[in-house]
Amino acid sequence: MKQTDRYGIEQLQLFQRLTRASYAAQFGSQPPSWNQAERIKRWRDDKLAAAIAEGTVKGAEQLKYITYGVNTAGVGEAQTLSMSASQAASLNLPGVQTFHQKFTIPPTSAYLQDFSGRQWPMDAATYGLCKLEEARAIARAIARAIGVTAEPQEGAGFPMEGMAIKFPPEEPRRQWLIPWQGRLIQALELLSRRHKAGVDAPGRWDLTGADPQWIAEIPTATGEHDPRPEIPIPCRALTEWERLEVGFGGQLYVVRTWPAAPASGSDSELILEIHGMVKQLVSR
Repeated sequence: MKQTDRYGIEQLQLFQRLTRASYAAQFGSQPPSWNQAERIKRWRDDKLAAAIAEGTVKGAEQLKYITYGVNTAGVGEAQTLSMSASQAASLNLPGVQTFHQKFTIPPTSAYLQDFSGRQWPMDAATYGLCKLEEARAIARAIARAIGVTAEPQEGAGFPMEGMAIKFPPEEPRRQWLIPWQGRLIQALELLSRRHKAGVDAPGRWDLTGADPQWIAEIPTATGEHDPRPEIPIPCRALTEWERLEVGFGGQLYVVRTWPAAPASGSDSELILEIHGMVKQLVSR
């Protein structure tokens, strides 16, 4: 007696379908912003991305994948999806990036000490303590914008006679100052402006005023209602027992028909088991 199964095309897909939420949950970071110039693409070939990074595959290399669709005659068919390796290894998920992480200034173990040895706690924000690499990044970004070279300078110390700042070995931060139009600005102040809309929020420096100001430019276009069809997820080839079937409303299905129920220990049963194992591996 023949055994027939019917299931959706998604059962044949080689790659996981991602959303912004599932990507963040799986990888612990946000996906790139949606690119309006490209169609929505909810999958990526991670092995290919690794090969490109290692240099074993060139990003411009052209690849072909199998997908399935309904042709103009209303018949389901295999279709060829062509794209570059770089495109196959990238995502283009609709939605907007969010930058909820706020810029915080950790407390410091540094302290003030007077000539008699008495000590007072220090506030890292008030004194403007930050790491040299952070100060350099800000200074160089501003320097690139105005076409000059600007390296941060270390602060001279506490501006009160008889008082000194003491830095324990575990405190790498110092007061770093950025040269700006004949004066110095605390690098920490500029860092706070840079991350005001959220840590690493995109934007640009506005250097037209008395002080450099960061203008956040967070994309607002979501792509959620992009009328262009999404780039389909590649699929495996059909087996000899499978065929395509178009259902109500043009929905595409796969119909698998066995000549007879596979006997225990038969090749058919083994092949079915292998197909199941392959699908589990691909879905991980």
